[in-house]
Amino acid sequence: MQTGTRLRSTVMRLFASEGWLRQQRRRARWQRRLRGESPAVHYFHQADDPYSHLVVQKLDALRSAYAIDFHIHLVSGPDRPFQGSSDLFRVGHCVMHSALPPITAPSCRETPIPTQHG
Repeated sequence: MQTGTRLRSTVMRLFASEGWLRQQRRRARWQRRLRGESPAVHYFHQADDPYSHLVVQKLDALRSAYAIDFHIHLVSGPDRPFQGSSDLFRVGHCVMHSALPPITAPSCRETPIPTQHG
C-alpha cells in the first residue's frame, strides 16, 4: 500500500472511531458551557416531508419529557441531486414503520406549522 493511501486510511479510521466522536462531543459540551448556553435540540422541519409530519406530532411529548430547549427551524427540501433514490426511500419507509405504533399523517392542507420555543 502506498504511503499516501495508508495515511489517508489511518486518518479516516480515526475520524470514524467512537473515541473521536466522544472527544468531539466533550469538546462541544465544554465550549457550550464556556458560552453559558444550556443543552438544546435543533429540529429542522420540512413541511413536505412525511417524516417531519410524524416527528412534529411527538414534539410536545418530547418537550414535556426532557428539560431542554427546543429550537425549531423551518427548512425547504434538498436540491434534486441530493435527494437520493426514491426506491431506497420506499424500502426503508416500509421497514421502519412496520415496528412503530400508528401515527396519523396529516394531509398537506393540515400541515402543522411549528412554533418557535426556547
